[in-house]
Order: sequence, then structure tokens, then C-alpha cells
Amino acid sequence: MEFDLSMVLTAAGMTASAALIASFIEIAKHTAFFGAWLDAQRESSVAVILAALLVGYAAFATHQVIDPGSVFADFLVWIGLAKLTAAAYDSGSNAVTAAKVLVTKAQG
Repeated sequence: MEFDLSMVLTAAGMTASAALIASFIEIAKHTAFFGAWLDAQRESSVAVILAALLVGYAAFATHQVIDPGSVFADFLVWIGLAKLTAAAYDSGSNAVTAAKVLVTKAQG
């Protein structure tokens, strides 16, 4: 199986990309260099930036013709991917927080 960057610009690719970006942010939070910076409620901003970089790189790597229609389509993909990434990250964070609360209640 090969990975084609044009998949990022589809609905299925956006779902996988959102999960990838959210996972990357969560892993980066546990590093010494990015951890404290990301813990200061910057996860959503980083998700928007990473989504823009990924969509821009996918558009460049697939040699898209640059015209108003393709630029608008890429903009819509970026908006959708950024929103989906933030939602995926928030859902995962809420699930972890709820699990920690349940474990704390069970222990104490």
C-alpha cells in the first residue's frame, strides 16, 4: 500500500490526517522542548498551523493547477481539516480526563 498525498484532499484523507495531527500534538506535549509551551492552551493554534502546512504541501506535491477554484477548494479543505483536528483532539482529551476522574474516584 502506498500513501498518496492527494488523499489528504479527500474526506477520508482528512479524517486520517486529523487523527494524525491530533496524535502528533499529544506526543509533542510529552516532550521536554514543546511540552510546557503546548500545555499553555496552544493545541488548537498548532492544529490549525499543521493543517495548513499539510494541505499546502499536498497541493504543492500533487502539482495542482493554481486557479481560483483550486485555491478555494484547498481553503475549504484546510478549514475542514483544522476543525476536524481540533474536534478529534478535544474528544480525545475529554475522554482521558473522564477516565482519570473515574480512576481517582475508584481509588479514593
